[in-house]
Amino acid sequence: MIMICTYWPSSAFGKAAFLSGHDDILNQQNHFNLRVKSLIPYRTDLPGETINFYLNNLLIGSDITDEDGIAYVNHHSLPIGNYHFIAKISPDSRYKTTPASLFHVVIDKDKPIAISDIDHTLSDASAIAVVTKPNRSLKPLKNASAGITFFHKLGFQIVYLTARDDTFILKTKDWLNMYNFLPAPSFYWDYKGAGIPQDHGDFKSLVIKKLRQRFSNILIGIGDKPHDIRAYRDHDLRSYYIGKADEEIDPAAIKVNSWDAILDHFNRNPLGSLSTDPIKY
Repeated sequence: MIMICTYWPSSAFGKAAFLSGHDDILNQQNHFNLRVKSLIPYRTDLPGETINFYLNNLLIGSDITDEDGIAYVNHHSLPIGNYHFIAKISPDSRYKTTPASLFHVVIDKDKPIAISDIDHTLSDASAIAVVTKPNRSLKPLKNASAGITFFHKLGFQIVYLTARDDTFILKTKDWLNMYNFLPAPSFYWDYKGAGIPQDHGDFKSLVIKKLRQRFSNILIGIGDKPHDIRAYRDHDLRSYYIGKADEEIDPAAIKVNSWDAILDHFNRNPLGSLSTDPIKY
């Protein structure tokens, strides 16, 4: 399905375009690529544009976008911490864009990780509403932000994993910030990406598989679709299902009807005693 994005930055000079910055989560041994995609309205990739990458206002490298609109810059490994990189299109370009933010987190390889979906897990908006309405009209689920913060305070690294197309990176990051969600790396589907599964569950399972190559403690997954649970259970995550009560899903998943129920279950069954008894409605 091709989604039309209505979240393009305004531009008084030159043609409007869009940079989508890709986040990542790394351990201290990882050299890594900073990755940004350039687009023009209605999902046309933009090749041949020079993208400059910055850290702490210092230029660290440049690249020209390939036929898929993607530019890469390799960076050496970094100490544990949070890093906000910025990507900007060359000032010589005929296109004008808002700079892209790339949020990279470096953690210990054994740090516990919790993964959350976004649509109908953090956000209460439909896919159509995400496309057509401004962020102020897209409300979060009750106590979703507090729930994410709860797991963070317990020592979990949070990862947002969504089947939203990467056209919506800027809009989604702005929405997460608007509703005070913890800043954390977010991963997006790319319907045109080479080697990217078209099935959303297969895509999410592949992302988790790649994260497993870096980290040993990916422990929790939270989502609202059976394909979320399938992806999480592929990798033996404790899986909280916040979707339809009568949906048939993996019996090891824990059905809940709210974030309050998730936190209640976790408080009664902390990791180390992995109960899969579902909470009753």
